Amino acid sequence: MSQHKNNELMGAVVVTTFSRTDLLKKCLQSVLKADLREHIHLVVVLQKGNIETEKIVRSLINDIDTLIIVDGSNRSVIENINFNRALAYDYCFETLRSPWVLGIEDDTQISKDAIVFSNFIMEKYSANRSFRICNLGSKDPFSKENEYSIFRWGILGQGSTISAETWRKIKRSKSYKYLQVSPLDGIMEHFLKTGFSVFPNRSRIRDEGWSGTHSNSNSEDDHFKAIRSSFVENPCIDEGYFLKQIESNWRFDQVCYKRSENFYYFIKNHLLASKYSAAALRLKKFLRESSKMKY
Repeated sequence: MSQHKNNELMGAVVVTTFSRTDLLKKCLQSVLKADLREHIHLVVVLQKGNIETEKIVRSLINDIDTLIIVDGSNRSVIENINFNRALAYDYCFETLRSPWVLGIEDDTQISKDAIVFSNFIMEKYSANRSFRICNLGSKDPFSKENEYSIFRWGILGQGSTISAETWRKIKRSKSYKYLQVSPLDGIMEHFLKTGFSVFPNRSRIRDEGWSGTHSNSNSEDDHFKAIRSSFVENPCIDEGYFLKQIESNWRFDQVCYKRSENFYYFIKNHLLASKYSAAALRLKKFLRESSKMKY
């Protein structure tokens, strides 16, 4: 159990889990070893149904600040994933009054400075109206360990830090009502792209999710090899973190942020949030044909 007091709560870390065992243990251990762990609230959302996973959680119960147990038997897979994550965000922001939440998938480990980096970025950019989220992944093996870049992108499910203000705006968006049928990452993406997200130039997560449903099942796939080559488990940061823009290295739609393009993405966000109206479809076609944007 962490020793923080309520008025010293820096932020919260959330791990949602269901059917992973050894990977979950490695994930939680990476959080427990992280710098400033004593200043964050560790929340684990455990979906019932896997005995071995429940044993792992119980074995670490003294190190978990809040354990939330949910029954997902009456929901679909996508509903369970979305419900568990949304429940965790709501608990951290509304009950704990945490200023930010670092969400980690249970097949991911974080670096020793991941909490420090998240808190630094949140403090530096939280007052910027265009700031949306801090993602922790990268595939660049050559940058310095204390550098980061700014991109226009959505949320990195494996590891990302979101502010209370960003979550509040997402819940108010029209697309949030599709939570039962659409992945939460996709629901959040259109709003997140109306501003900028921060990525470390060297990865603060190690993704071992090759047995998941959204990735190649080969641990030697280029995606996982690139993240491993970029990951810095125990970086030496003596002079703080600095903005040093690099080119996109994660996915084709991760683009360098330009403030001048915010209006386009603002219109696109509202368009996609109301995508079932005839006017929205016509506008979507117009934007697709007339704004072949070059970044």
